[in-house]
Order: sequence, then structure tokens, then C-alpha cells
Amino acid sequence: MLSAATSDFSPLITILHRSHYHESLRQYPVSNKGELKKLLQLEGAQQQRGQLNSYKITHVADGVSWVNKWRSHDDLHIPGMFIFAESLLLSGNLHINQLLSYKPNTDTSSDSLFVGVNVNGITSALSSAIIANIETFSVAGGFAVSQDKSIINVVDSANFYRVLVKGLFSLSAEDWLNGKQPFNKELLKQYLLPSVLSTVIIISLYLATSSAFLGYKVASLTNLYEGYSADVNAALSVQQQVNKLKGQLKAQHAFIKSRHQFSSIWPVLIPIFKQASLNDIRFENERFILSGTTDSASKLLVNLVSISGVIDAKFDGQTRKNRGEDQFVISFMLEARGDK
Repeated sequence: MLSAATSDFSPLITILHRSHYHESLRQYPVSNKGELKKLLQLEGAQQQRGQLNSYKITHVADGVSWVNKWRSHDDLHIPGMFIFAESLLLSGNLHINQLLSYKPNTDTSSDSLFVGVNVNGITSALSSAIIANIETFSVAGGFAVSQDKSIINVVDSANFYRVLVKGLFSLSAEDWLNGKQPFNKELLKQYLLPSVLSTVIIISLYLATSSAFLGYKVASLTNLYEGYSADVNAALSVQQQVNKLKGQLKAQHAFIKSRHQFSSIWPVLIPIFKQASLNDIRFENERFILSGTTDSASKLLVNLVSISGVIDAKFDGQTRKNRGEDQFVISFMLEARGDK
């Protein structure tokens, strides 16, 4: 609920009514924002406490910049740490080519307010003999308004103030800096020091509560751990034994598998011993490699291929004759159990 302020009231944020400031939308032949800000600072008079003198860079394109400027009437002294133009906050609720129309309650003598946003910036006006409604305002401002819901009508005051607050939250950091008043010790005492004190008290209470809660949780967990420490140690011991047994079982499986593979070679070697004299037997990359001498290496290979379980038997290198015997190197694989 709104209420009238007392004479000594100094607000943190002041929203200035449209009738109390001048608004302009100007074009500058500068595209660099840094240079443009320096130009605006040189162009504008030094800001005095209690006066609105701010700007907003609204559009930069093709070497040209558009700037909205707001300046309060010279005879007006405005209280507050931050001062914002009413039309700036209302425009925060609008998209490009949208218009806002505010008609105060019938029991007030205030004029209607019209606000529009186009690609270049913000335009606003109070109702007058020339601008009597939103249609004449759109024509005067050069807005291309279609027949759909491009116009936002704000009828009652309650909704109007909600729109103002929403626009306040849509301000950028630069808008807040432009709306900030020069340093004032009274405002510092009134707002900053109580805020800091409240923040310190809240943080202290939070830390104290958190510490007490954490202390309680630590004590509870310590008691719980001590109560179940024997069970935990027993479970860890069992787990270690299980892990040890798993390792032993895995090693035994590997040993049995390797022994089975080597035991399968004997039915193959027995007929080979009858035909050849072996110098070396190796096992590499899942293959058995035999080297030695025989009367006929090719016949030995044929007989080896005919043995059950032997697969992929072949010569490894060329067979050579030496003193009437063939020197050979033959490799082969054994069919694993279950292979067909």
C-alpha cells in the first residue's frame, strides 16, 4: 500500500514523474562507446545532488550512435541515492515497436502517459491537446504499430507500480551508475551502515547456528561410529579375506587354463617324434613353434595338419636341405575346448 512520505524522508531510490524532467533522443556520429561516453560527459553539465542528469546508449550501428538523455527541471531538488526517469523504467517492459499507455484513475488529475520503444531508443510523452491517445502518440513518434497486441495498456495504478518495479529490476549496471547521486554522508548513515550492520548480524547468526549444528552432527556421528566400530572392523576383515580368496581363485583358474593348453600338445608331439628330430619347442602368441630336421618336411606338415585339434599349421620360413635331411620351422595352434 502506498502512503505519503514525511518531510524528512530520504529514499534510497526515487522514480521521477514524466512531468518533472526533459527527455530527448539524439543521434551522434560516433560508433566507439568509449569515445561516446567521454563526449557525453563533456557535453553534459556536472551533476548536482538532487538533480536527474543521466543518459542511456540505446543503439549503435553504421558509425552512428543513438542516446536517450534525461534531465530534471532546474528548480527541482530530488531526494534519494538513485534517481531514475519514469519512462526509462517503463521501457524495460517493452520490445521493439511496442507501446505502453497508462491512464491514471479517474480520481486523480494526472495526465495519461505514453511510452514507446523503437530500434533507436525510447520515446515518451504526457497526454496533451495534440497527443490525446496512443494512436496519435504512435504517429507522432513514428512507430509502425500493427493491429495485433503490440500495444500494452496499463489501466489501474496497482498494475502500473508493478510494471515500474519490474522495469527497475531490468536496469543494467550502467543504468544504476548513471542514476547514482554524488556521495552523501547522511544517506550513507541512513542506508549503508544499517545494511552493513544487519548483514554482519545475519552472517554471525548464520555462522553460530551452522557451527552449533555441525558440532551436534559431529558428536552424533562420532557416537554412531564408536557404537558400530566393531561391526565395521569385522566387515572390513571379511572383505579383505574375500578379496584374498578371489585373487587366489583367479590365479588357480589361470594356472589350470595354461596347464590344460600345454597338456594338449602331447598327443600332437608323439607322432611328430616318430618322424622328426626336434631341436626346439616354443610357445609364442598362442602358437606352438617347432624346429628340427626330418626326411620330408612337407610330409611332416601334411601329417601334422591331419592330427585332430591342430589348426593353422604352416612353415615359418623356408625349408633347407642339410646332409640329406630337411631343416624346418613349423608353427601351429591348438583348437580350444568347445571350438568346432
